[in-house]
Amino acid sequence: MKYLKTYEEKSRGEEIVYTFKTKAISGNGYEYNVHLLEGNPKYDTTNGISYNGLVLSIEGTPGSWYVATFLHNQPGCQYGNEIMIDGGQNWKCINKQEIIKELKYWLDNYFIAWKESKKYNI
Repeated sequence: MKYLKTYEEKSRGEEIVYTFKTKAISGNGYEYNVHLLEGNPKYDTTNGISYNGLVLSIEGTPGSWYVATFLHNQPGCQYGNEIMIDGGQNWKCINKQEIIKELKYWLDNYFIAWKESKKYNI
């Protein structure tokens, strides 16, 4: 899965839109906060699907993806329960489905209101 390797470092000071109740759990049992961050909507598109630049970021890891990429980029990516991050760190998250469930809930219930509030600077 394509990810934004250094997004978290580049986005310091960017607005955290939402912090998940679900933590990303690594293969060795450590827990990491998961955030939705404001990103650049210019680059957020996967097969015509966009979430207005929102980025899913796992704090303290190189794991950051545009939401469209995270949800829709690879066939079958909805079914596995692991998120693998290579790039020398070989980090593994073992509860992907819990993260997807909370992400979809947020998108279904809060995304439109958040998007509209950005339009009017509310």
